[in-house]
Amino acid sequence: MNTIGSRLKKERTRLGLTQATMALLAGCTKRTQIYYEANERSPDSNYLSSIAEAGVDINYVLTGESKTSDPQAQKMVSLFMKMDAAARNRAVNALEDIYDLSTLRNSRKNEPRQSA
Repeated sequence: MNTIGSRLKKERTRLGLTQATMALLAGCTKRTQIYYEANERSPDSNYLSSIAEAGVDINYVLTGESKTSDPQAQKMVSLFMKMDAAARNRAVNALEDIYDLSTLRNSRKNEPRQSA
């Protein structure tokens, strides 16, 4: 069954969170989290906003369509959202460096070779 509750559970497990931890991040009780996942209650905007900050793909939870279908990108976002601010800054800097290196390599590949 593809419901908000089932997608919410799928996102929680993707992030490696227990129901208790997800509830804590969302500012609700574990019982409320259980109700949401069982489709016995619907989450409100405060709940959705809180779990979005924890890395939950809210678009996927609500519509069943992910922002990105690339599993590597999803994993990167998931890991990024688990980091503290300092680690996030280091991760962004590292990715920028990797991107700069790959662009430099690609531009060199496209340059015409000079004959000796």
